[in-house]
Amino acid sequence: MSDMITVVRLCLGTMLAVLGVVKIVDFGRFTSAVRLMVGVNEQWATLLAWFVVTAEVIVGAALLLNMRPQVGLVAAGALFGLFAAAVLPAAIDGRAVPCGCYGRWSPSVTRGTVLRNLMLALVSLSAARLGY
Repeated sequence: MSDMITVVRLCLGTMLAVLGVVKIVDFGRFTSAVRLMVGVNEQWATLLAWFVVTAEVIVGAALLLNMRPQVGLVAAGALFGLFAAAVLPAAIDGRAVPCGCYGRWSPSVTRGTVLRNLMLALVSLSAARLGY
């Protein structure tokens, strides 16, 4: 079981760290996606975008470095839950808003985006519960 939890921790850590860096590289595009998705002005979108990329990189690095892995997995689960909540209104309305998840390669938000984030939250929280 612990090997499986380690694989989950490393996969989630890699994903969060890499995608956080991808968002930083194309920060303007990510900020625009946040603005369109959440419906806030540019200043708030920039603040939210910085919060997201900072949290992704820190949580991803903590998971990769095995620093407080249970806390990192819970934090990852919380991030994925927040991401699901953030994209839910656009998915329900069927708005063609880019999710910003993968930088310039981001697809538009769909119900699948919500489901993916909920599944990642479930995996993260399950690993935290089972592994530590």
